[in-house]
Amino acid sequence: MTFSAVLKNLGGPPDNPARCHLVIRNGILEAVLTASHHVPDDLPHLDLNDHIVFPGLINSHDHLAFNLYPALRESIYADYVTWGPAIHRSFADLIREIEAIPRPLRTRWGAVRNLVNGFTTVMDHEAEQTPDPPYPTRITDFCYLHSMRFHKRPWLQILKPPFRLPLVAHLGEGTTRAMYRETRRLLRFSRLRRIVAVHGIALTSELADRLAGLVWCPDSNLFLYGKTAAADRLKQHCPVMFGTDSSLSADPDPWRQLRKARDLGMLTDRELYDALTTVPARIWNLPHEGALQPGAPADLVVARRGAEDAWDAFFGLGQAAIRLVLCAGNPVLVDPDLPLESSTLIPSRVGEETKLTPWDLQALREETLAFSKRVQFPLPIGPPET
Repeated sequence: MTFSAVLKNLGGPPDNPARCHLVIRNGILEAVLTASHHVPDDLPHLDLNDHIVFPGLINSHDHLAFNLYPALRESIYADYVTWGPAIHRSFADLIREIEAIPRPLRTRWGAVRNLVNGFTTVMDHEAEQTPDPPYPTRITDFCYLHSMRFHKRPWLQILKPPFRLPLVAHLGEGTTRAMYRETRRLLRFSRLRRIVAVHGIALTSELADRLAGLVWCPDSNLFLYGKTAAADRLKQHCPVMFGTDSSLSADPDPWRQLRKARDLGMLTDRELYDALTTVPARIWNLPHEGALQPGAPADLVVARRGAEDAWDAFFGLGQAAIRLVLCAGNPVLVDPDLPLESSTLIPSRVGEETKLTPWDLQALREETLAFSKRVQFPLPIGPPET
């Protein structure tokens, strides 16, 4: 179901918060008009005076099939080489139980988590299967390397053509000298192909100079290793993007993660916002994403304004405040009190709010619980209000 409407009197994105009107016709963002402009009369009008709009966000690191886990650890770890085996020893029964849930079903929950929180594009580092639509726009133009230690044949993957595609890998994931050496070893190939590092805790400025980009996942890093990449220093040497990682090692709520990242003060508000929008759009070669672009499919989010300051209004958001999400011109979340055509969407209780989505989330929840009662859902789901 493509979307057509005029969204009036919205506060603009935090980098350009002037009031605006959006004209969306058949899923295409036809125009972004200043508040003084005349708007077309042949489309439904929706006055959203106390709301803000921003482009669909880009999550540059997730493992979609791992978002039914609680965050797992026993202690602070030195690096990923110690964390991985440790949780498989300590939580073997839980891991076996959740891994028995069909992967497409687990991946669906990762997709839901992103879309209902306004992330319409995702770099899935476990990109093996795609669930049935609707699904976030998937970043596919990359060469995947899990890590130097755990990928079965890392050097074959590094040397795999086409070399025009960036190599994306967990690099510098830990605080040990071994993580630095591992990264330096891989970056010998940086002249052969562009390399994007995920995590980068052990990165030095010299190593960052040789990267095409860094995906910063502070919540996951601090939970597992007690330290995160020095984004305040590294941003001078390579582009920085934001990643949520999965709930296996991070808060399932991306908005809480963003507030924690903001509180660290390593990026300015503008830099953190750009790490969700324009920077990943450039690095991942997504010319129609990361901004409200007339003529492109509408990827955008409308949310209740909760503060006067544009940056506080954006970073203060949570899932409950999000009232409309369009992904590639299709509504994937609508508040039921918005007077919009939504006959194909299904009501579900998400937290304290009823939302309309393309999925029967209550049925999805029951299907998942039939496999395991120990899952942690990435958002609270209950029956809709009657």
